[in-house]
Amino acid sequence: EPAVAAPSDAAGDQQTPLLILLNDGAFRTCNPWRGAGVAVPVFSLRSRRSMGVGDFADLRLLVDLAASSGLRMVQLLPINDTCVHGTWWDSYPYSSLSVFALHPMYLRVEELAPRGHSLPPEIAADLEAHRAALEALPAVDYQATVAAKLK
Repeated sequence: EPAVAAPSDAAGDQQTPLLILLNDGAFRTCNPWRGAGVAVPVFSLRSRRSMGVGDFADLRLLVDLAASSGLRMVQLLPINDTCVHGTWWDSYPYSSLSVFALHPMYLRVEELAPRGHSLPPEIAADLEAHRAALEALPAVDYQATVAAKLK
């Protein structure tokens, strides 16, 4: 039942607004929660199996490290697809073309084979050649990484 506070006209003020307060039970106060965590861009999570940049599979390593360190959160910089022009212009993570599509750059292509199967040898060899070339670079080559993963 709403609580109603009638306007006071003790001072003769007829312009005081009427206050109606209704609690429908939808609002819940939360207990204060605190936790430590880490915020990272996925491309920086490079492992020995990465191809040019860190990928979604590398997140497992970070989550395990965070948990063993007592951290309770892992925040990722944007991971949405930004491939519009096919150039380095697409590397800006805050200009996504979809809120649903994930960026193909963060795929671990070898894991796209069905469970219990491996990629055909010629595809696996091609991926390994790209991986070795991209990992040998001193910095991320956005265009080459995306091209290799979409090939």
